[in-house]
Amino acid sequence: MCNLFFIIYFLFFNLCVYSKTYDNSFFNGECFNELLKNFRCIVCQNQSLYDSTSEFAIGIKKEIYTMVVMDYNTKDIIDFMIKNYGEVVSYTPILSEDNFILWILPLIFIIIGFIFFIFIVKGSKI
Repeated sequence: MCNLFFIIYFLFFNLCVYSKTYDNSFFNGECFNELLKNFRCIVCQNQSLYDSTSEFAIGIKKEIYTMVVMDYNTKDIIDFMIKNYGEVVSYTPILSEDNFILWILPLIFIIIGFIFFIFIVKGSKI
């Protein structure tokens, strides 16, 4: 009976230790790793999910891996992440009506600057 207890204890202990010591080699796959590199970890600053080892990142990695195994396509996974965690998780923001002004404003400044430059060049006599 005592031996059975130790066997169960060590099996459970090893599973707990294995779940706490995580590295990216557990989830191998080029598609999966590229997905992780395209998402930002919310907990860590300036780290992708691929590089992060926070508990949040580990949970999201498992969730994304499950979606990859279930043959979700990349667009569905990206939509899922943005819907649940916002556009802040994506390194490549999507053009939408919420951020349209941020995309168009630099173009407007370039056009205004070009027009201003033409008026200055026409007004000056060399």
